[in-house]
Parts: sequence; structure tokens; C-alpha cells
Amino acid sequence: MCDQVVVPVYRRILGYWKPLIGILTPIVLLPIPLIYQSKTGSCAYCVLIMAIYWMTEAIPIPVTALLPVVLYPLFGISDTDDISREYLKDSIMVFVGGLLVALAFEYCQLHKRIALRVMLFTGASLRMLMLGTMVTTAFLSMWMFNTATTAMMVPIILSINDELQKSLEEVHTAPSIDSEEPSTIGCETATPLPSTPNLTNRVVEKRNNSIGDTKLISDQRCATPNQQPTSTIADDKKNEVEKCIRSMRTMFLLSTCYSSNLGGTGVVTGSGTNLVALEFLGDLDPKHHGDYASLTFATWAAFNFLPMVLNIVVAWVYLQFVYLGFPTHLKFWWSQEERDSAAAGRIFNPQLESKIKLMLAKKYADLGSVTLHEVAVAICFIVAITSWVR
Repeated sequence: MCDQVVVPVYRRILGYWKPLIGILTPIVLLPIPLIYQSKTGSCAYCVLIMAIYWMTEAIPIPVTALLPVVLYPLFGISDTDDISREYLKDSIMVFVGGLLVALAFEYCQLHKRIALRVMLFTGASLRMLMLGTMVTTAFLSMWMFNTATTAMMVPIILSINDELQKSLEEVHTAPSIDSEEPSTIGCETATPLPSTPNLTNRVVEKRNNSIGDTKLISDQRCATPNQQPTSTIADDKKNEVEKCIRSMRTMFLLSTCYSSNLGGTGVVTGSGTNLVALEFLGDLDPKHHGDYASLTFATWAAFNFLPMVLNIVVAWVYLQFVYLGFPTHLKFWWSQEERDSAAAGRIFNPQLESKIKLMLAKKYADLGSVTLHEVAVAICFIVAITSWVR
């Protein structure tokens, strides 16, 4: 009876975990300002409360972001005027501008048009598809913030992965001609048998004998250890396709995250940390810090653009080796027969690449012609970039 009463109460308590964290966090952390009665202790108390609220989302994140306006004047850390000015600094307004640009791109689906066009240009192989994804994500992340860019690109990547999965299943799990028209010896419908001279000679020798002897020899041939049943081969192929799909999804998602972070280092507007660094350097005295104190949008881009490109190339090569392996055409120690055999047995074959190219072209055609909204957003985007550079 006790267990039947306690469990529902426990579940009801867990159902209110967010209000409990919101109420108990300030109470549990209250000894900090009581023991350290200074601005440092009070500031640590406020920061820890905000950190816990951010991690657990016990209260909405925008509300947590506004807590310093209330807590800092309450604990005597800062005045209301001083703390309010921090919410409307130049770096914050640039941050808001980047989010507005990302919102405009997403609303008119201009980012999807750019991504599909780049993928059609780079090619339909897995390696080139990943390169097209990384180039698009890095370019958008240069002018928008990493989180916004990733949030826009991930749905596109997942949609393309779903289409890739369908194409893989259609190509590799569809019944073959051999399975539809089996031969007289049942287990030979799976894969061709290796040459076995002894068994072949025995079949020839017994050709003129009774039907029973021939049937016995055929059964012995079917029972060779190298031969697998049709169902086993189909299951192995299905497992191989499923493993390829999982690796492919992980590879594309990681490439999006990597290129988003790397693209954010190219220009100042790519990441909030860049804006903080630029603002900090702007407060330095040029007499003591030289040219670092006069860092601008243009000089930042000139210094970081080339390392950004090199890092994207390194990330692209790294993901290829991890998830796709060493390219066959670069394995110079392989013979031509081994290369041909590997090319014939690979899952991602030319037939699948042609289907993917048709799929990308269809998705791009479904977007229709360029709308006035997309043109207006592109013009505003170009004007914003020009203004930032100047």
C-alpha cells in the first residue's frame, strides 16, 4: 500500500520541478552573500542563480537575461542606469542585427535556395555534398551568429538525409532480377559460387546416372560453407545500408556544426565573442597596444579569413577519413583489380548519385522562381555587409 501511495506523489512532485528549482535556487545559494558580505559575494550569488536558470530553463531564458536589471541594483552591485546601458551597447545591437538578418533569410527561405544551389554546383557524391554543406554554412555563419545559422541549416540537412535514406533503400534493398527468377538450384540465387573443380567434375560424371544421384550432388554443392542463404545476404545488405545511413547523418550534422563555428571566426559579426573582443580592444590605449587597439571589421576579416578557409578544408578532410575512409583512387598500393572490386561493391554508387542529383534539382525546382521578398532580403543583406565593412 505504501508503494502505491508514494509513487504517484513522487511523480507529481517531479511534474513541478521547474517551479521548485526557481524557488529553491535563491534559497540554497543564500549563504554566499551572507558569508561574503561584499560586492564580489553578491555578484557571485547573482551569477550562479542566472547560470542555474539558464542550464535548467526553470524560467524562460529572456527573463533570466533581464535579472541583472533587478538583482544588481538590489544588491548594490551597480546602478540601474549603468546596467541598463549595457543592454543597448554597440555590440549588442550588432548581435540583434545579425539575428534579424537570419530571421529574414529563414522567413523567405533564401538560405535553402543558396544551400541547394551550392550542392547542385559541387556535385552529388557524399564528399562533395558535405563540401557544399560546409561552404554554405560557413558563408552564412560569417554574417549571422553560429546558433542562428545552425538552426537554419539543420532542417535542410535532415531533409536531404531523409531523401538519401530513401534512395539508398530503393537502390540496395529492391529485389534483383536473379531473386525474381531463381535458378533450378535454389541457393545459387544469392551470389555466384566460386569455382569448385571437384564438384563440377562430379556433376559431369554423374550426369548420365540416376536423377537421385544428381539431386544428391546438387544438394552437396548447395551445402558448401562458402554459400550463404538468400535471406542472410539480404539481412547483411540491409544492416550495411542502415550503418551507412547512421554514419552519413552524423557526418553531415558534424560538418554543419564545425563549419558554423569556423565560419563565425571569419568576420566580426560571426560570433558574439568576436564583438566582445573587438569592443575590449577598442578600449585599449593605442600608445601602449599599437595597432591592436585600432582593429576594425576590415582588418579582422583580412587577418582571419584565410585561416578560416584552411580550417574548413582540414575539417572536411578529417570528416572524410573518419566516416568515409581513405579514398580508393588514392590507395596507390592497391592493384587495379582491388580498386575495381571495391568500386563495384560500394554502397554509394553512380546510380545512387544520379538519383541524389535529381532529388536536389527537384527540391530546388519546388522553390519556384525568385520572389520579390528574396530579392529585397538579398539587397538588405548586401547593404548591411557594405555598411559593416565601411
